[in-house]
Amino acid sequence: MKKKNCLLPVIFTMTTSVFAQTSLVDGTIKGVRCHLYNEHCVTSTKDPHVALEQEFVLVSNAGDYYFLPDLSRSEKVALVNQNVRVSGEIEGKVLYVERVDLKRGEDYSTTWDRDVRDAELYSG
Repeated sequence: MKKKNCLLPVIFTMTTSVFAQTSLVDGTIKGVRCHLYNEHCVTSTKDPHVALEQEFVLVSNAGDYYFLPDLSRSEKVALVNQNVRVSGEIEGKVLYVERVDLKRGEDYSTTWDRDVRDAELYSG
């Protein structure tokens, strides 16, 4: 009788998530419908099309796009069409954000940080 090792997939899943790497992606925040279908492209935060856009994505300089579930809609809207550098873990088309840096001239300044957000949420 052969024994099957049922724990092998569980152990593999646990070890791969523990050793996930942080990626850095340079790009811009755009409406998903604009990026995928060239519809209702928002030109600025004051553009009325912002209200029509349901979701925003990070479009990398290489043309890939990523959903950013850690950022609120209003946080993404504030960054529309601006050059950003986002660090976090990538899983498929999702980037779990650790930090967002906004490009100003040649430099970047941090506009969102998960550790700061968590400290504000859980301080009591």
